[in-house]
Amino acid sequence: MDAPTEISFIVDGNPVAQPRPRFRSVGGYAAAYTPSSHPVNAFRKAVAAAAKAAGAVPHDDDVELDIVAIFGRPASHWTKSGLTPRAPMRPPKNDWDNVGKAVSDALNGVAYMDDDQVVVGRVTRRYASRNEPARTVVSIRRL
Repeated sequence: MDAPTEISFIVDGNPVAQPRPRFRSVGGYAAAYTPSSHPVNAFRKAVAAAAKAAGAVPHDDDVELDIVAIFGRPASHWTKSGLTPRAPMRPPKNDWDNVGKAVSDALNGVAYMDDDQVVVGRVTRRYASRNEPARTVVSIRRL
């Protein structure tokens, strides 16, 4: 099956950034891992499932990856009349590169063979507006 030229999909809920790796000793060597209980594992599964549902097929072509990470704004940031003056304009955690890593790694073997095929990447991260749902919007274009 040929891979589509471009696909887009949405993963509902707050985006999850790839955490710093943990290390353990295996046979006298250090091995990096992500704890199985970390929410990034469920997020990566949701990204892969949404990509497959959108028609993603692994291929060898270079790709452009565009990620828009929209985080839910805490209720404490809002007043009856709108946003509080002290509310931050951007999420203080979940670095853009770690969100991008979680998404691009989840697409390995799903939308491309390996994330080294991503030659153009863009990650935008912001808070949701009032009544806007938290979600991750992903677009992948074959080059």
